[in-house]
Amino acid sequence: KYTLNDGNEDTIISSKKEGYETFKSTISGFAEKAEGSSNLLRIWAVDNAGNESSPRIFAINVDTTAPSVSDVKFAQGSETQKDASNVILSNKTKTITVTGVCSDVSVIAENGSSGIDTVSLKLGTVEKNATISKNDGTWSIEIPTTDLENLSGSITLPITVKDKAGNIASGNSLSLK
Repeated sequence: KYTLNDGNEDTIISSKKEGYETFKSTISGFAEKAEGSSNLLRIWAVDNAGNESSPRIFAINVDTTAPSVSDVKFAQGSETQKDASNVILSNKTKTITVTGVCSDVSVIAENGSSGIDTVSLKLGTVEKNATISKNDGTWSIEIPTTDLENLSGSITLPITVKDKAGNIASGNSLSLK
């Protein structure tokens, strides 16, 4: 049996597999909670005689908040700037480095199910993944000159941030000439 957030009791049917009772169930009703509170799932076993075990209690957090990205900067060689729109890459001889800061909701589960998963930048049809610092959320993506060789005209580099719960934030595109 189980309860969610001290609601009504419900029953999960178990089956015997390799000498053990197992169960699998879809439990709905989880909600995003304010910081410092969680969904409480209580699960306990009941045998055929009606004897009940002590409940196991699980605190479950639900993350539906998209992460954010800020302080995006572009560097080519020793020049760093926030806007890449005035940079001309006609010789394509210098690696481009894009950096920024990303953050997610402060609810961090012990099992690592919240927090930033990936930061990526799309260069034409190629997706470049960032190196992310887990300490402060800073990230960087390097675009080597070999990836720039076949590009021409004005190019938009959309940045996407995804957290471990699957929430996605897009935006903060950079434009290159």
